[in-house]
Amino acid sequence: MSVLCVVLAVAMFSAVVSGCGGVRERTGGKESIGRTWEKTFGPGEAHCVQQMPDNGYVVAGEAFPHQNDHSSWLMKLDAGGNQLWRRTFQLGKYGLLTWVDLTEDGGFVIAGSMEYEIYGGNLPWYSKIDSSGKIVWQKTFQVNDQGGEAQFIQQTADGGYVIAGVAPTKWEGRIWLSRTSSTGDPIWLKTIELNPGRAMAIQTEDGGYAIASRTPGAEAVLVRTDSEGEPLWRRSYAKNAVVESIQQADDNGFILGCSTATDEETVEALLIKTDHKGNAVWKRTLGGESPIFTRCVQQTNDNGYILSGSTRSSEDEWSEAVLLKTDEKGSLLWKRTFGGEGNTHADCVQQAEDGGYILVGSSSVFGPEIETWVVKTDKDGRFTSSVDE
Repeated sequence: MSVLCVVLAVAMFSAVVSGCGGVRERTGGKESIGRTWEKTFGPGEAHCVQQMPDNGYVVAGEAFPHQNDHSSWLMKLDAGGNQLWRRTFQLGKYGLLTWVDLTEDGGFVIAGSMEYEIYGGNLPWYSKIDSSGKIVWQKTFQVNDQGGEAQFIQQTADGGYVIAGVAPTKWEGRIWLSRTSSTGDPIWLKTIELNPGRAMAIQTEDGGYAIASRTPGAEAVLVRTDSEGEPLWRRSYAKNAVVESIQQADDNGFILGCSTATDEETVEALLIKTDHKGNAVWKRTLGGESPIFTRCVQQTNDNGYILSGSTRSSEDEWSEAVLLKTDEKGSLLWKRTFGGEGNTHADCVQQAEDGGYILVGSSSVFGPEIETWVVKTDKDGRFTSSVDE
């Protein structure tokens, strides 16, 4: 397996500090970290959010005011959703920033893909960012002289990084897992025979890794590796399912958030809880009259789970963002939808320090363009534009 690492000496990077054109907002509650609010930040969409120790948020996404001027960005918000800074990355027309995570030094690590004409497509791209949003280093690499896309990155216990992504189309039916040093230099890279639609990975408590995806036959699958990326076991759970999210639970088992097609017209959220060996403990489908497309799942501080995604109303053609809360057994406690006359999608959700939830995605409710959408709810998932079900 050959791995060529290319260090980008010249950063394709620009910065905008404080403020963002086209910001719209609605707020509710008290002027504190516990208040609720909803904001848009101009044309684009957000893909990932993390809460920071100062109770603010860091959001990763993309802007597309014009097809030939596609850019990706990283944005820092305070606890009230006010933009503190925004950094823009020129990753090419088909480049994409998909993930952000916090690092031990107070900075960030981000991952996605960058268009690279020399190789006729995209290359996996990842970068270390300091606390003010400035690039510390950025790198890209190719696998067996091919490109691909990084979809997930996380700092490991020793200060290095684990990255998961999609292999080139030439390797149909494969994803890859890479381990790097603290400066981003590849240590090893492994490929796994899984469908390359989505690749999510986490470092486990024992220093190994868990990778969630689906098989070429469209089965939800979880692969567990040792610290060197060598497979230990592999479990399949459901047919016609797409795994969108994975997290290690407090009991060292795993929770998988999926979308599953029960028939040609019905799509439901599927939540799968396993033990630490990957054996299914329970499976829950969370649907209703409208389809639900899952994008993210997180364990909550009451040992239950929160899922975000989108649904399509049975009354019209608009898509709405959806937030689902379950108990520790996966039984639905409540469902909230967000939207209006336009399409709204929630790509990522995190539980905030005050017990509420932060959702990010996109919405066209506020105007003719698709805009970056961020909403902070209370602990019951409520906001003035949400609908209880």
